[in-house]
Amino acid sequence: HAWRNALTGAPLNLTPDQVVAIASNIGGKQALETVQRLLPVLCQDHGLTPDQVVAIASHGGGKQALETVQRLLPVLCQDHGLTPDQVVAIASNIGGKQALETVQRLLPVLCQAHGLTPDQVVAIASNIGGKQALETVQRLLPVLCQDHGLTPAQVVAIASNSGGKQALETVQRLLPVLCQDHGLTPDQVVAIASHDGGKQALETVQRLLPVLCQDHGLTPDQVVAIANNNGGKQALETLQRLLPVLCQDHGLTPDQVVAIASHDGGKQALETVQRLLPVLCQDHGLTPDQVVAIASHDGGKQALETVQRLLPVLCQDHGLTPAQVVAIASHDGGKQALETVQRLLPVLCQDHGLTPDQVVAIASNSGGKQALETVQRLLPVLCQDHGLTPDQVVAIASNGGKQALETVQRLLPVLCQDHGLTPDQVVAIASNGGKQALETVQRLLPVQRLLPVLCQDHGLTQDQVVAIASHDGGKQALETVQRLLPVLCQDHGLTPDQVVAIASHDGGKQALETVQRLLPVLCQDHGLTPDQVVAIASNSGGKQALETVQRLLPVLCQDHGLTPDQVVAIASNNGGKQALETVQRLLPVLFQEHGLTPDQVVAIASNSGGKQALETVQRLLPVLCQDHGLTPDQVVAIANNNGGKQALETVQRLLPVLCQDHGLTPAQVVAIASNIGGKQALETVQRLLPVLCQDHGLTLDQVVAIASNGGSKQALETVQRLLPVLCQDHGLTPDQVVAIANNNGGKQALETVQRLLPVLCQDHGLTPDQVVAIASNIGGKQALETVQRLLPVLCQDHGLTLDQVVAIASNGGKQALETVQRLLPVLCQDHGLTPNQVVAIASNSGGKQALETVQRLLPVLCQDHGLTPNQVVAIASNGGKQALESIVAQLSRPDPALAALTNDHLVALACLGGSPALDAVKKGLPHAPELIRRINRRIPERTSHRVPDLAHVVRVLGFFQSHSHPAQAFDDAMKQFEMSRHGLVQLFRRVGVTEFEARYGTLPPASQRWDRILQASGMKRAKPSPTSAQTPDQASLHA
Repeated sequence: HAWRNALTGAPLNLTPDQVVAIASNIGGKQALETVQRLLPVLCQDHGLTPDQVVAIASHGGGKQALETVQRLLPVLCQDHGLTPDQVVAIASNIGGKQALETVQRLLPVLCQAHGLTPDQVVAIASNIGGKQALETVQRLLPVLCQDHGLTPAQVVAIASNSGGKQALETVQRLLPVLCQDHGLTPDQVVAIASHDGGKQALETVQRLLPVLCQDHGLTPDQVVAIANNNGGKQALETLQRLLPVLCQDHGLTPDQVVAIASHDGGKQALETVQRLLPVLCQDHGLTPDQVVAIASHDGGKQALETVQRLLPVLCQDHGLTPAQVVAIASHDGGKQALETVQRLLPVLCQDHGLTPDQVVAIASNSGGKQALETVQRLLPVLCQDHGLTPDQVVAIASNGGKQALETVQRLLPVLCQDHGLTPDQVVAIASNGGKQALETVQRLLPVQRLLPVLCQDHGLTQDQVVAIASHDGGKQALETVQRLLPVLCQDHGLTPDQVVAIASHDGGKQALETVQRLLPVLCQDHGLTPDQVVAIASNSGGKQALETVQRLLPVLCQDHGLTPDQVVAIASNNGGKQALETVQRLLPVLFQEHGLTPDQVVAIASNSGGKQALETVQRLLPVLCQDHGLTPDQVVAIANNNGGKQALETVQRLLPVLCQDHGLTPAQVVAIASNIGGKQALETVQRLLPVLCQDHGLTLDQVVAIASNGGSKQALETVQRLLPVLCQDHGLTPDQVVAIANNNGGKQALETVQRLLPVLCQDHGLTPDQVVAIASNIGGKQALETVQRLLPVLCQDHGLTLDQVVAIASNGGKQALETVQRLLPVLCQDHGLTPNQVVAIASNSGGKQALETVQRLLPVLCQDHGLTPNQVVAIASNGGKQALESIVAQLSRPDPALAALTNDHLVALACLGGSPALDAVKKGLPHAPELIRRINRRIPERTSHRVPDLAHVVRVLGFFQSHSHPAQAFDDAMKQFEMSRHGLVQLFRRVGVTEFEARYGTLPPASQRWDRILQASGMKRAKPSPTSAQTPDQASLHA
């Protein structure tokens, strides 16, 4: 009490908490006396802060540590290059005095003789037992590296924890045993050892790994995951004891028990789940899955206890749902986040205008407590001084947290004024989904330094730099782009856009380096194209996916019958590595035991979360088919989306409820579940279907239609909210609201209609029906905004009518409108099209791509292949880009199956069914004859026009077949019969000979020509009559 009075007054002015912290250790009295004596000296003469002095003093031996800092800080900084912060970090532990003296003695030796950096030496020393750890590193580093194959960085990682000495000695002793006898890798042994208590964790793994694997069915990887945390020993022992109880008595799965145990404090979390799971489920209505989610984080014990205490308060007094409470609690620091929500939710909602949902979004992350407190402090500043909206502040706080908000406050002016970024771009960088706050700070800093270099020297745009920076590890990705972009473009043939695509994901640095290393191998040894390598690399985890493709592609193709394209499709998603490994493991099982085809397995695996979806299909397909009456195809459809695992589990749980209680059919439940976000859609239908039908007059079919799209949860909630407004205030009908909502992005389209309908009708002369037509498509929001922006330009500058702009927007959307603005002058002036033709091409899905393809291929098709511009427009307006490219391919390299079709017939076929129709005829699919008959009806031709004089045909064929130099026959025939190249080609095509065959004199036999003619006529293929093979002339005449 006396010391508190002395130290909290002038001139030291410590807080009572600081005095208690110093006193609460062995030697506390001496430490207090030393602080009183040395705090002024250390602050004034050595530049420390009072907080740093308190931190040093607040450990056993604080007196000695303070005196040693006073004595050695100048030496360590001036002679050894350490910073004052590093000296404080070393001193701020039990044994700080000895650690500092050992650093002074061993730092030169460890750096010069063993190759460590000063930072690594500081990391080792900055723990309890730092002195012993440093001495053990000096002694064992050569042994562990030379005899056991560890790297210096791994030795440092093991040593840089409390008990580092003991952990190093245990690694030396047990690494051979754990690797040889138990099948662990050296990396796994290092991971287990690199925590406080590493020695005990290693010894426990040696003892319990056989028991946990043989008796409890765990895998070695699961045992490592549990041991690889602070308190790993206790967690393993508790899991051995409680796993049977939690599975048998509480219905958890072994995977769930492992998930709970695989965190710091795993022991306590397991014991708390055993104690509180019945209470939270029975008294508070949580599910076992929700309890597991809360417990599966550092501090899971405290989070569970806080949920038990605060869930009633937060729901009854603050209007949160149990699901929101669970979301807040299911992160590291969940306890503190819940308590902060209880305290700040009223303030943030009443004083700052946030909604409860926004408060929950901010709190539902690691560091949620600090993020909420920072929003309370900085929201007014960021909005008033920097022009951000509350929504933008919430977005930053909900992902980057406290540090991101503070960094935006500091750097937004610099990035906008000095580098030309917009506030929206700065917000985009800071608002990376669900990433740690420190990573966001790292991400923001390098943009300031590298932006000019990347834009001026490497030709990137500011948007591309922002895209690269807006991910985990953005700093490293930007620096790697600066270093590798020239190499990847010049040596490996990639484009800058491809380099940006690879870099614009979490782990972009590693992906770029792996592309540089593996692109030649994958292309030369495995037959992939550079585009395929880029596609694999352009996802989170691209590095691991590329390495797995290199390893598994031969196995999957040779042993499992997949094609390289299928392997690439699986790998080209987030989690591609895990998906490929799971396909290798489960494809035989799903094929043999469950009757799925390899194509179905590939389809399920080719999504983010493919691994989990495949495992869930293996587990639930029998249940869903036998107990719920679904077909395997329906199970595959549900699983074949991002989030397939969760959708399947939700179908198992909700299908009976939705069918029995709400009148849906199983097919409708499947339709809802078979989209991205299927789980959330099903849960929202269960919740809102009664409201939408009873209160808003929708039919069950309408609710199902809205729900059967990506993002349907949000669309349903927006219909509930906006249907009355759009009908009463804007004059729309419920059917029109449903039509707008019934697309991917329905929520955004509805909100944009609410905002822009008055503007588009009053200022631009559209009717409500036209606004609805534009909005009722995927991308409706963007299409409406683009109409608002470009309608005056397209009408005044390009002469289009309002109806034409609406037609383009209602089909081709935003991209088609922007492409019309850009290409209409070119297509009309340079290529002779009319504005009406440009509109016709653009007014289709894929209008942008069709217009760009017309610009590129119209000259080729007209000049080289004799088509008319009208025919090119007709193809583009029906089959789009793919049909145009297929026609060019056929005319350039004729397929024999289409050899007897004239240009007019090819055009008609492309207009009738696009590229798929051409492929159907090529492959002789069952519906090909009907397609041929339909195009023949479209193009009635006289026999005299379709078939030249038979005698003339016989003479030409005979000339070719008797020519001594077949390759010269075509040119000689043109002279002999006085025919043009085009005329001679058309003659041959009408009797089943391709241009290539005619030009090189390689005529097929009459039987093959006969088949081609029959196919082109729409008749079934048939063998020619016997007379057709008697002589060349007779065969030709017969044909």
